Amino acid sequence: MIAFAPFTSAGRLPQGKNVAIVSISGGIGITLADACEGLGLTLPMLKESTMAKMKEVLPFFASAQNPIDMTGKFMTHPQILLTC
Repeated sequence: MIAFAPFTSAGRLPQGKNVAIVSISGGIGITLADACEGLGLTLPMLKESTMAKMKEVLPFFASAQNPIDMTGKFMTHPQILLTC
């Protein structure tokens, strides 16, 4: 919600039902994905080129699929978020 607040305060609300989730925990990402499904939102597949860019900076055990799991490596390498 903290990351979402600037979008709504700028007067621009998201359109459509597609959602991409970026988290530092696979469990939290799945929990959020389940919540989105319960709200009628969809988590679309990302383009191969998008996932390839993320795989360049993510650890091998991370997920570049939606929901994206940056893992705890984000804590020591916060620039990962800029790519994801």
